[in-house]
Amino acid sequence: MSDEDRLVMSRGTLTAGIDLEEVAAMRRRMERVNEAICDIEPPRPADIPMRTFIIAGALIGCVVWLLQNGLT
Repeated sequence: MSDEDRLVMSRGTLTAGIDLEEVAAMRRRMERVNEAICDIEPPRPADIPMRTFIIAGALIGCVVWLLQNGLT
């Protein structure tokens, strides 16, 4: 291997056997995929009514009270 080939390989600019047009086309496709992914909006969580939290808190309070008072 010549010194010139080593220099080209160290820079990453050796293109022997690589179809540059195909690489450019793949880059364009990847850009379109990236744009499509960025356009997708994540799903919003469902709105939970406040009464659900109140009932859950009451149930937790009952369990704690029962554990503290000996389940009698």
